Amino acid sequence: MKQLLITLLVLFCATVVAHAQYYSGNDKEKITVYVTGRDASVNKAVGNRLFLTIVKQGKYTAIERSAEFLAQLQKEYAYQRGGNVDVRQISRVGKQLGVDIVCVAEIAEVRSSYSITVKLIDVETAEVMGMDESYSRLNTVDDLVETADKLAAGLLGIKYRGKYSGFQIAAEGLVLPDAKQGGGNFIMGYRFNDYLALGVGGGYHAYSGEKTKGAVIPGFVDFRVNVLPYLLSPYFAVAGGVCFDSYTNTDTYIDPTGTVEKNSEHQALYVYYHTSAGLHLRCSDAFAIYAGAGYNNMAAAVVVQAGFSITF
Repeated sequence: MKQLLITLLVLFCATVVAHAQYYSGNDKEKITVYVTGRDASVNKAVGNRLFLTIVKQGKYTAIERSAEFLAQLQKEYAYQRGGNVDVRQISRVGKQLGVDIVCVAEIAEVRSSYSITVKLIDVETAEVMGMDESYSRLNTVDDLVETADKLAAGLLGIKYRGKYSGFQIAAEGLVLPDAKQGGGNFIMGYRFNDYLALGVGGGYHAYSGEKTKGAVIPGFVDFRVNVLPYLLSPYFAVAGGVCFDSYTNTDTYIDPTGTVEKNSEHQALYVYYHTSAGLHLRCSDAFAIYAGAGYNNMAAAVVVQAGFSITF
């Protein structure tokens, strides 16, 4: 079991180092985001979301130049009150700021609803590399931000990540080699964001030993933390509650008539807790798998586990 824990620690360190290297590469094209529209606060919300998406995906080197871009465009009279932008002016400013691509989001507002067009401009050639727009009116700023994110992700060829939150169900299998115990848990709860999930669950863990055999049936609250907001992340989890332990004593005793096997049945209620750590892989916006190892107080042993979760 020491080797297993060492392996998990090595995987944890390797994951952190890999992400650090992946997101800090210097050989990627440099891109900045520019958002134009009437409402500065809405522009900022859209711009921040687009910038964050680009940073997380790591396909490009994201350069924060929004304020400088706006100041330079205003200086050159390229920024129009109606929100129109001139591709050649953007190209020239992009060169001055040392970027390769400019992601331009143009927001139009009509009667409290929004529409948006997203363009990718090649700074070197002043050509529009791609363009997409919303085909229906967007009623809220949240709708606008989500739509801008989807459009930009599609044009940039990066995977769009929807909100990782909502009602969540999970199932996991457990093996406790040192205790000759195994079973599974079913958990229902809510995922708040990329990092935190809380749920309640139950399970069934069968075990056997030299003198006893039986089953532990736990009921617990489950709290999980993903360390990184990426598709692959180390995670930590702790579950606590109570469990019903039903077992049979298979020991023997000798009475005056000879040796007799005595199968005495017992039931008891105990405090239950289970801790674990491992790696969590988000395969899609809804589906994730995870694997790790931890400690279970009922078996007083290391537990190996793997499972999956579905977020609605």
